[in-house]
Amino acid sequence: LLEKIIQDWLSPNIVKPTEAFVKHEKLNRIYEEAKKSEKFKKYLQKFEPKASVAHLMFDFGETSQTPFAETKTPDKNWIKVVFNKNQKWENIPNIVISYIFIHEIIHAEIYRQMLSIVSTKNGEINYTKLENIFKRGQHSELFNYYVEKDGKTGSWQHEMMAKKYIETIVGFLKEIYEDVYSDLEYKSIAWRGLMDSKAWNNLTDQEKELYKNTSETNY
Repeated sequence: LLEKIIQDWLSPNIVKPTEAFVKHEKLNRIYEEAKKSEKFKKYLQKFEPKASVAHLMFDFGETSQTPFAETKTPDKNWIKVVFNKNQKWENIPNIVISYIFIHEIIHAEIYRQMLSIVSTKNGEINYTKLENIFKRGQHSELFNYYVEKDGKTGSWQHEMMAKKYIETIVGFLKEIYEDVYSDLEYKSIAWRGLMDSKAWNNLTDQEKELYKNTSETNY
């Protein structure tokens, strides 16, 4: 028992919901449901000490870039996902909140990948060194998205997410809600927040109208 206590004390708190987050009953309950998903757990495990240079925090507070939630850039090796305390979460369907969780944890995973390539002593991303590494042709997948867009904004991550992670998002939602919703509904929700991407623009007009109308009408 003493050995376990010492080990727990020495190990970093790798995934840490803050007190403010836990006190929000609806968000915390949906978070606990999300952790039952194998896809969601796979991302959480990437923040374990043996596999990661970053730790993950879920918080409830002010956001500056979005009315729902935002994933902040790493600071002292912590990546914080903040849910907007000014949002009326009681009016938002559970499945949309579940989508926000997977959307934001993918942002966190992309930041974790960047941090694993090069970080400062303060556990932040060294963008100068990162760009130099990318220019040498290393880490080509991140490079392609990062260089095409302004790498210091979130838009390039949406490009990557829309191109690579749509099926992951759909699969996660299906794990949680199974046959409660149709494939069309799952896909419509997955595209929320990614309609500023090239992948979205490359869909047919019929697909875009169908996904947008389904999302706006039902959710």
